[in-house]
Amino acid sequence: MSRLAQDLKEFILHRKLERITLLGHSMGSSVIWAYLDSYGDKNLKGLIIDDQPAAITLLDSESETSKHTAGQ
Repeated sequence: MSRLAQDLKEFILHRKLERITLLGHSMGSSVIWAYLDSYGDKNLKGLIIDDQPAAITLLDSESETSKHTAGQ
């Protein structure tokens, strides 16, 4: 994910994009989360996350029960 996030950052910089809205579908959502973790939201106007399984957004600190029942 981190390499894909870096690719996204390089694309945004190369195209000189500012105040953009990112849409992530399925695995693309994880790419966007990795982008935000690494580079922040400076150039973003909006964010759309579509069809991402709930388990992907769980934190390591969440209980095993929460992890098991996510998305049900």
